[in-house]
Amino acid sequence: MQTRLPRHEVIEAAVKADPGLLAEAERPRRKLLELPPYAALARLTGDPAALAAAAAALRAGRDVGVSGGDGSADQVLVRAPTSDALAGALAAAFAKGRPVGRLRAEVDPLRV
Repeated sequence: MQTRLPRHEVIEAAVKADPGLLAEAERPRRKLLELPPYAALARLTGDPAALAAAAAALRAGRDVGVSGGDGSADQVLVRAPTSDALAGALAAAFAKGRPVGRLRAEVDPLRV
């Protein structure tokens, strides 16, 4: 392995075969950025019209952060303080029915 950062936590965790070292180093960053497990995150993908409608419904509802859905993005990110708040916001946004078009929701996605 070639690196300019031989003491980086990823390298240290790999050398010591201890993924817990990386998890400990990552914990403060995830808290600061409000990423899981310190917040709940969902990624919505699908047809642009369905994404725009979903983003508008989510913005009009509960206290969640919504990024994207303005017609230029191919995904909408929804962030909430807890998984219960996220589930409630998604349920409320679609209580009157789903937007027309294909829409997929990934809760705590592996990739954002």
